[in-house]
Amino acid sequence: MRGDLCHWLLAWLNHGEYKGAHILAASTCDLMITNNLGWYGHKFVHHGGGDIGFGSFICFSPELGLGVAVLVNSDNINANRIGYQSLWILEEMIENQK
Repeated sequence: MRGDLCHWLLAWLNHGEYKGAHILAASTCDLMITNNLGWYGHKFVHHGGGDIGFGSFICFSPELGLGVAVLVNSDNINANRIGYQSLWILEEMIENQK
């Protein structure tokens, strides 16, 4: 379904709540987030993967309220790099609005 990863990201960014329903307990979210990457003093949760002909990457920061999902139809394009650079741009945009 189109937008599934965006819905999934929104649930994580809202600590297990989506469209007014608690689909995961906040304590469950805390337990499941074990892979934290420190970036400019903020915590990010990330995962990537791929196979012949495609790649994927998802990364989010509940602390910043930012998340990005990248899907590519190529094994020659670095989805991780696109994802991290997109988050960096979004974070800079938010900081510049303050």
